[in-house]
Amino acid sequence: MVRAAKLVTCLLLMHLLKKNTVFSSNYLILHEDFGSDNASINIMGIMKNFLTTLLFIFPLIGNATYCEGRTDKQEIEEIILQITSKYFPNLSSQNILVKEFNSDAYFLQAKPKISTLVGRRKARKYFVEINKKLYDCSPGKMALESIIAHELIHINDYDRMTVPQIIALAGKYASKKARAKYERDTDKHVVQEGLGEGLIQYRRWIYQQLTPKELSLKRYYYLTPEEITELMEPY
Repeated sequence: MVRAAKLVTCLLLMHLLKKNTVFSSNYLILHEDFGSDNASINIMGIMKNFLTTLLFIFPLIGNATYCEGRTDKQEIEEIILQITSKYFPNLSSQNILVKEFNSDAYFLQAKPKISTLVGRRKARKYFVEINKKLYDCSPGKMALESIIAHELIHINDYDRMTVPQIIALAGKYASKKARAKYERDTDKHVVQEGLGEGLIQYRRWIYQQLTPKELSLKRYYYLTPEEITELMEPY
């Protein structure tokens, strides 16, 4: 998207130059008055048109989203299997299901399957929910590995909890302060596992997707790239 906006800018500049110039075999002549006062006026006109174009294009560039290509449900499932095997061998990947959803602010989230909470703990199932927008604009594999690790830490927590403890945790989400502490502690766990760089990439990617209000909340609830970098220094 960014490259496309820059290309449009260049094409518009070329169009403006072509519109205001005449090319000869040896010289570039501005309305055949190169060197005259009229030429200066024409140059100023071109620059004025170009600056107007930039004012139109820059908001598009600023709002453009950087994508690392595409992904799909199969790749997400493969990453879940990989991260589960390496970091959470106590979890059975067969009990982790991928479910799709739509949202403007959230792209991955983990939830227990409510109907499986009653009964044997080994029979529990969990959802890693994926925003379908990720498929067309992926943050990159390293970023996906880190944010999926974040969600699997949540699942690992749920799997160790009793049902009353899970309900109590859900109740904590009503408190901004308690929610921020839990999510930031989860981010710290991701960094401790050596996945901080991917988490930085993910945060930078998602920040481009958000409104100013959503961005402010994200920076409050989760570690920022700057905070993650500071935490990575001892590791």
